[in-house]
Amino acid sequence: MTERAADVVQIGSIFLDNVTTAEHDATVKAWLADGTATARYVCTPNVDYVIRSGRDPIFRAAINGANLRVPDGMWIVYASRIAGRPLRGTVTGRLILPRFAEHCRDNGLAMALMGAGPGVAAAAGERLTTDYPGLRIIHAISPPKPFVVGSAEDKAIMAQLKADPPALLFVALGAPKQEIWMSAHAAELAPMVLIGVGAALDIVAGRVKEAPRWMTRLGVEWLFRLVQEPRRLARRYLWDDPRILGWAVATRLRGRKRG
Repeated sequence: MTERAADVVQIGSIFLDNVTTAEHDATVKAWLADGTATARYVCTPNVDYVIRSGRDPIFRAAINGANLRVPDGMWIVYASRIAGRPLRGTVTGRLILPRFAEHCRDNGLAMALMGAGPGVAAAAGERLTTDYPGLRIIHAISPPKPFVVGSAEDKAIMAQLKADPPALLFVALGAPKQEIWMSAHAAELAPMVLIGVGAALDIVAGRVKEAPRWMTRLGVEWLFRLVQEPRRLARRYLWDDPRILGWAVATRLRGRKRG
């Protein structure tokens, strides 16, 4: 695969590369192998990204500027099918981390973790090195809160990463901050590959329970998370995110009219 997937699907105001999990992994592994000084970062948009990016141009530009933008969650796939712009499947963001921990271990590549709450990156790193003996995690960084892109704290983190660069950096600052951070710093950190993974560090560290795989396959992982954090997620899951279905139906109807 090239720097940009040949098949791109527009969902709302963002563009997604219509790739399978296997194609995503092959692309990132090729980047890690060639080591060219090219800025490369991966975004894993879900339904919330689609809704929020429609009203946040900086967030939207950060997503669309990524080298690979993969659909995370079945609801975004369902919406694409309703709209008549079908995506081939989901690439679950939180599952990228363990797969590439194994790949980095097997190929002698150093990894780094950045984000989540105090101590979470270090706890996730300990869990990964236990699960994958021989894996090198050279940084486990928990930025202070509030964390501002371009701040003195941000510059100190950048200096740390550049002084001892990993091949692969997982960024878990949460949306939209992690996408904006990667967009701002990918060129400066090249040839390092950056991947935004949201709550993956919390899950690996055991701070957030992982949904059963069957719920992920059916696209109802959001329900599992809603039960765990109802106050924080109720508005997003029950009010904001369902709006994508209205977009999907309207897009399908416009396509029929044009036809």
